[in-house]
Amino acid sequence: MEPFMARATAARPVEQQSEEPNDQMNAYRPKETIYDVCIYIDKIITRSRSIAPSTERYISRVNGHIKSLNEQAYTPMTVAIGPYYPIRIGNHYQTMEDLKCQYLQSALNGKSKEEVQNIVEKMSSLVKSARQCYAQPTDDVTDKEFLSLMLLDCCFIVQIIHMFYYKEKEEMMENLKDDPFMRDETTRSSIRRDLLLFENQLPLFDLQKFCDLTRAQNENTPNSPTFINMALHFVSYAIPGACGDTQTELDTSEPPKHLLSLLYDPLVQTRPPNRRPICLFLRSSMRMIFSLIFRIAKWALKSLLLAFARPIPSRGGEDSVVKFKLVNCSKDLAEKGVKFKKNEYENCRIIDVGFADGCLIIPTLVVKSHSEAIFLNLLAYERHCASGPKVVSDYMALMDCLIDSSKDVDLLCQRGIFENLSRDKGEITKLFDRPKDNFIVINQNTFVYREIFQLIDDHCRHPWTRFVVKLSHCMSTLNDKYFGILSGLAVLIDLTCCSLITV
Repeated sequence: MEPFMARATAARPVEQQSEEPNDQMNAYRPKETIYDVCIYIDKIITRSRSIAPSTERYISRVNGHIKSLNEQAYTPMTVAIGPYYPIRIGNHYQTMEDLKCQYLQSALNGKSKEEVQNIVEKMSSLVKSARQCYAQPTDDVTDKEFLSLMLLDCCFIVQIIHMFYYKEKEEMMENLKDDPFMRDETTRSSIRRDLLLFENQLPLFDLQKFCDLTRAQNENTPNSPTFINMALHFVSYAIPGACGDTQTELDTSEPPKHLLSLLYDPLVQTRPPNRRPICLFLRSSMRMIFSLIFRIAKWALKSLLLAFARPIPSRGGEDSVVKFKLVNCSKDLAEKGVKFKKNEYENCRIIDVGFADGCLIIPTLVVKSHSEAIFLNLLAYERHCASGPKVVSDYMALMDCLIDSSKDVDLLCQRGIFENLSRDKGEITKLFDRPKDNFIVINQNTFVYREIFQLIDDHCRHPWTRFVVKLSHCMSTLNDKYFGILSGLAVLIDLTCCSLITV
């Protein structure tokens, strides 16, 4: 096929020879305009040919419409990473830029000139691969500048992860007591937040390579933790419980792409269902006997009641679970007979929600000051790069259904579903309410909690559940109306008797 620019160049003399007598037409279309536009279009085509598939470019800028939701949540506060923030001198990132230089000097201290040259050569061979990980062009950053940014940022991130993993060891604390990261909790929290922003990422293979090149000999023992394990330990503090057990091996069929991906990937990995160890039920022979008697009595009573009530319809088949309706807020569900309980399994993830025996079981979510920023960046990564089920979006949709007011937040906090470290109940409501119009789109065919929603609806519509709810409501009304009076009379009689005994 003839190149576009060649055809445009061949057409240029014709454009010059064809002189229109209409001066007005020439005023609106100068002779050089068509040729300049051809050059511009040729550059666009050349650039588009070099763009890799979108699935390979997993570090992207957040869409402007989405970013307008909360621009601060996607912007680094303390430290800038990668080529999307090349200008960092003379602004609020200057302090961390100086710290990066100190970390790099410390990492290369004691190494020979040949060793330093080898590190630079090895890292320079990754520049092209690293550029291809960014969705937006990085042509404004030269290879030399890109390599410098990569060395400084890799060294900084590796050192931060390393210090965070060993921070409880006294020898590390003694050597790093003057480090601002270890000294100030606010700075430490801000850096952890910034290193998990979607736009503020480096490819994980860069970090792994730099760690392997600069790792000390005493850290290569068989018992030493791998860099991936240390990084997983680091990102798990952003949302405690998000990844489950940080010691669990990750699925290596698709390696993590960056630190934010390292936080997200364990959420989409399939796991076997959590089962409570049998030893918890067999602590004593008496407990086993009473448990057996209780189960038999419960089964007999349930069978007797279901003989006179309409049983819960079975939901077998694929078509039966596709159609569902959203659940009400937690306060309404509690009034309709649904109980709430926190998931107490140690290795559960925040998305491991279940429903059994009329009880909605939800893992505890620790809400911090930076939780909203972390969730919004997870949603942005899921929207731009994830091809599987939208687990974070579905989890946010579930919690948005359950939370409608501060009363719902109070109920879930009482049940242990939320552990609010920010001390502001409005933060929890804002956390799940703000993204719904921009990120959360429920697909009925792929919604992770569609079966749970259907089970909740069946439970609330069941005649026995309605009977129990009405009976409980009547008992509560009788207790408030009549037994309150009797309680008052009992207190009055008791005071009277006490006064007579005193006399």
